Amino acid sequence: MKRILFLLIIIISCTNSETETEIFPISIEFTEIGKGTLTGSGFENIIKTKTIIKNNEDWNNLVAKMNTIENVSNEFNTDEINFDTHYIVAIILELKGTGWTVEINEMIENSENIIVNTEEVDFSTLAYSQPFHIVLIPKTEKEIIFE
Repeated sequence: MKRILFLLIIIISCTNSETETEIFPISIEFTEIGKGTLTGSGFENIIKTKTIIKNNEDWNNLVAKMNTIENVSNEFNTDEINFDTHYIVAIILELKGTGWTVEINEMIENSENIIVNTEEVDFSTLAYSQPFHIVLIPKTEKEIIFE
C-alpha cells in the first residue's frame, strides 16, 4: 500500500511540473502610460535609457526631468501608480537628429525572465527628437531583459 501511495505521489508530481513548463512562454499584458518625443533638443538632460522603475521617487524624478522644457506628462494616461502591485518600464532613446519613434511591441515571460521587445523607426524631419515609450506592468521578481 505504501508503494502504491508513493508511486501515485511521484506521478502527480511529474504531471504538475510538466503542466507548469507548458504554460511558458506567455505574453505579458501592459498598459501604456505615455509615448512620444521630448522636444527640448537634449536640455532635459536624459541619457538613453531602458529601465524598470519600482518606486514613486524614481518615477517622480523621471517625470520632472521629462517636463523640463515641455510638460509631456500632461498626456500620460495615469497619475497614480501603485508600486506595491506594478512596475514601470521606460525606454528613452538618445537625442536624434531626425525623427524617430520607439515602441514596446511585446513582453514575453519565460520561466526565468521577461523579454521586452522594442522597435525603433526613423522618419524624415528637421527637428531633433528624443523618443520615449513608458508602460505599466504587473510587479514581478523575474529579471527583465530588453532586446
